[in-house]
Amino acid sequence: MANDPATLATQEKTLPLRELTLIGTMTGPEGPEALLRRSNGKIARARQGEKLDGLQITRIGNGVLTGVLRGRSFTMTLPGS
Repeated sequence: MANDPATLATQEKTLPLRELTLIGTMTGPEGPEALLRRSNGKIARARQGEKLDGLQITRIGNGVLTGVLRGRSFTMTLPGS
């Protein structure tokens, strides 16, 4: 599967290695969640309203995360999409 998080997280040259990268989105029991690969290589799960590595997560949709970092809004999408 091209957009499978496990596959994306382990393929060479697919993910930027030194920045926070969205690798998956899902709906959990408490609402939308995102899987993010952190700059240190660790995988983190986050929900709307949480803060991760300075990123305030404002919205999680199907394959999309919107947030605010250092006062600037931006959108992350899954690699390859």
